[in-house]
Amino acid sequence: LAHSFERQSALQQVQAFLEGRGVNPRIIRIGVEATDELLMNALFDAPWSEAGGPYRKYLSRSEGFPLDGRERVTVRMAANEELIGISVTDGFGSLQRAKVLEHLCQDLRFTQYVPPEGNKAGAGLGLHRVNQQAVALLFSSQPGVKTEVTVFLNNSKSFREFRLGFCFFSILSGEA
Repeated sequence: LAHSFERQSALQQVQAFLEGRGVNPRIIRIGVEATDELLMNALFDAPWSEAGGPYRKYLSRSEGFPLDGRERVTVRMAANEELIGISVTDGFGSLQRAKVLEHLCQDLRFTQYVPPEGNKAGAGLGLHRVNQQAVALLFSSQPGVKTEVTVFLNNSKSFREFRLGFCFFSILSGEA
């Protein structure tokens, strides 16, 4: 992506790729929603200034802006008969393991969700929702260089079979 407004086009390409592979429509929806969340994180949460802070995190999610150099975001897709992989890569490597775990491990069954206060954009539920969709997530980050997040989907013929498939998340990082 060379501009934030290309996000919708990228999502349409993911959908067309999955439809072309004959993927179950409900699994397509999950794949597109997961990709959208990963793109939003790459566009708004990943950009980090040399001074050490996020500079797009609190922008409106409808804001448009060009992506130059390391701000560019890459989407890749691959599939075989059994597995679909969709990855989103940013050029910052600002992924923080503790933040990922905080979002993925929320147990909202026993506590009431309280959205962020003030002008903070994003509810913080995106990764949690993706993780609850019977997908596998692989986070790979080289701090200050890049972060690649890959979502794996079982290419099941039925949604029931998909829901019973494997599910995991893993974080690989150059952090100590």
